[in-house]
Amino acid sequence: DSRERASRILRRMALIDSRGNIVAVNKDWVLLAEETGTSLNRVGPGVNYLEICRKASSSSRLSRKALTGIHAVLKEEISSFDVDYACNTPLGPAYFRMDVTPITYRNARAAIIHTDITSVRLSKEEDFKRLSGNQDPTVNSGALTRKLVLQDRDGIILMPTRPVSAPT
Repeated sequence: DSRERASRILRRMALIDSRGNIVAVNKDWVLLAEETGTSLNRVGPGVNYLEICRKASSSSRLSRKALTGIHAVLKEEISSFDVDYACNTPLGPAYFRMDVTPITYRNARAAIIHTDITSVRLSKEEDFKRLSGNQDPTVNSGALTRKLVLQDRDGIILMPTRPVSAPT
């Protein structure tokens, strides 16, 4: 039920093979697709996650960073990779952390986990406002938001491209 989901941290996970093809996803990944009306044939098993990042990288520095980080984990150049990003969801602004970690299970070689960190991020922004006396946390600190644009193989945006502003 929605109360149970709200009280736990959602970790949306996909396992990819050495070429970046999604070989498995967890229930939270499927749930996000259902909530956003995204078909699993665009974000589920069989889709190349690296290609999604590659297409988005032409317009997003964070997508390029994600692509480079995932490649480095797959090539065993680094032991793990993470990046925080913001996006708009059907429920409003949200913040996520993408973690990529190597895994060896059947043909899976990396786990890509998107964790909702919205409550932590908003709490930090509220602390900043309170401590600085600043009503707008972007005034003295520059933009606190980042975005990650993900598109499927047909160029359809899976994660919105608008940066999220700090709450007022």
